[in-house]
Amino acid sequence: MSQGSKFITDIAKDTFILFLREFFSTQDIYTYHDNDDTTDIFIHDKNTINLEIQEFRPTIAVGRGPIRFRNSSIGQMANFNFFTGKKTYTDIADCEIRCECYSREGLEAEHLANLVAYAVQWTKDSIQKHYKIMVLKVVSIGEEQTIKRDSKYDLVVVPVSITMVKQMTWGSTPKSPKLRDILVTGEPTLENIQS
Repeated sequence: MSQGSKFITDIAKDTFILFLREFFSTQDIYTYHDNDDTTDIFIHDKNTINLEIQEFRPTIAVGRGPIRFRNSSIGQMANFNFFTGKKTYTDIADCEIRCECYSREGLEAEHLANLVAYAVQWTKDSIQKHYKIMVLKVVSIGEEQTIKRDSKYDLVVVPVSITMVKQMTWGSTPKSPKLRDILVTGEPTLENIQS
């Protein structure tokens, strides 16, 4: 995972993986452990989940949908420093986080989906404050679907959709004003612009 990264793509997915691991590590049932051999539940990026393992355990696969920038102002410029030529830009971005809850039994998948939704609802104020997220809400708990796995048994998945809205801020400084060559400095910062 991208520890300390400030890109919205990392925050969107990694935040929820870390959050769900922490939440389930405190539960009496479906207790998450960092050791795959002892954990009661797997919580991973949806692209690293192996649903073909022999000893399948309940699993939460976290993914994200498209990130949409709102282009909320002309050119998205928020600040210009006449002395240095530094420009600061800002925009609002939103995306959907999708937590897919897998189990061999429909009721268990439904129960996991409810736990995920309630965990976000119970702690969203803290998550929003810590990651400077403007809006965080559970949009829906989807319908249970059966996935054909092999001749031994099927898997059931119940998706939970969560919407996140975040202000993004980034800047650039001219390298050579005469050549109008622009050097982008650092990685984008997600901090709100401070006056």
